[in-house]
Amino acid sequence: SASAAPMSESDHYFSASGGTQQSEGQPSTPGPGGHHANGPAFGVGGERAVAAISTSNPVESFLAMISNKQIDQVDEAIFRMGELVLTLLKLSIGPQFYSKCELCIRALRKVCVEEDESPAYFAFLQKVMLMTKGGPQDQFWTQHVVAAALGPITVAESPSSVITVAEANQFMTDGIKAPAPPQIDDEMVGVDEILDQLE
Repeated sequence: SASAAPMSESDHYFSASGGTQQSEGQPSTPGPGGHHANGPAFGVGGERAVAAISTSNPVESFLAMISNKQIDQVDEAIFRMGELVLTLLKLSIGPQFYSKCELCIRALRKVCVEEDESPAYFAFLQKVMLMTKGGPQDQFWTQHVVAAALGPITVAESPSSVITVAEANQFMTDGIKAPAPPQIDDEMVGVDEILDQLE
């Protein structure tokens, strides 16, 4: 509605167990090693393990999950970052969250190159394309994905990829054919909780 309050991103985390956690207004302050002080879990030797991605500082908390050497959270972090981007796109009023989503995708792509996770990135990118390309959010696809050179990871970048540069360029231009955009699991990503902030 016209009187709706802006989304309070600092209050939500996309957790490793699914859904969001509310931080009760507490700031997301880094702890030892750069991990968030309000992260929910500890790793071996008392090192704090970031098990959630903050909507206020998604790139920072994502990279903290990736860099944790005590607990392997790479797959979980990649999945959670993808879910967060899709949810922010779903909730974005016009270009409200476009810049934040671009930063998240850029970080996600870089990590997927470094960790040889190009198939996971391509699967995510297909979802973004289906959600945005040719629709009301086409601006996001053209200006924040295509123009930002955030296309599929190619064989020239990672041994885990089977996509050539030509195929990547074709994907960005023509996309893929699919029956319908992917449906986001509202319960999994905590959309209801975030929407409560908008009412």
